[in-house]
Amino acid sequence: MNGKIKVLLMGAAVLGLAACEDPPEPAIQSARAALTSAESAGADEYAPQSLGAAEAAQQALEAELTVQEEKFAMFRDYEEATRLATEAQTAANRAAADAEEGKQQVRRETEALVAQARAIIDEASTLLATAPRGKGSEVDLAVLQADISGAAALLPDVEQSLAAGRFLEAKSRAESALATAQGVKDQVLAAIALAASA
Repeated sequence: MNGKIKVLLMGAAVLGLAACEDPPEPAIQSARAALTSAESAGADEYAPQSLGAAEAAQQALEAELTVQEEKFAMFRDYEEATRLATEAQTAANRAAADAEEGKQQVRRETEALVAQARAIIDEASTLLATAPRGKGSEVDLAVLQADISGAAALLPDVEQSLAAGRFLEAKSRAESALATAQGVKDQVLAAIALAASA
């Protein structure tokens, strides 16, 4: 009987030691570092959905770690935490990659906007040179010329923002330049049409 009790106690001790694991620190730290890298890559601006998924995965990991830490040492089991750490790292790496892809997409869109803006600025400038002149039109033409000059002046700022990696800022300025140039062009065309119908 004593022999059986000893065997049972030894078995329980072995099981207890097996259950008393340490947290998977390398995997945990890798997951946290990957999330930090994704944030540094601008995922909040360029890949917010992917970053949200990565943050949710990290929160699930941290919650699981808290659950295990609150257990008595011999009952802790970090198998789920290890799985969640891998998932969190994968999600964070995906967010970083999506952020880079998002930046390149915004860059391409901005370059297209710049090309459009340049073309319309040229058209508007040509139209301004042939716009009808007469009583009350000089002030309007001067304002429109100032607007088109302002739109043109924005384009070097767009290029600088692109070169500095501030892609969303560059896109916003390019959109502003394009909208201003288009507005001038539309007003001059309307003035020409009005003069022609008079």
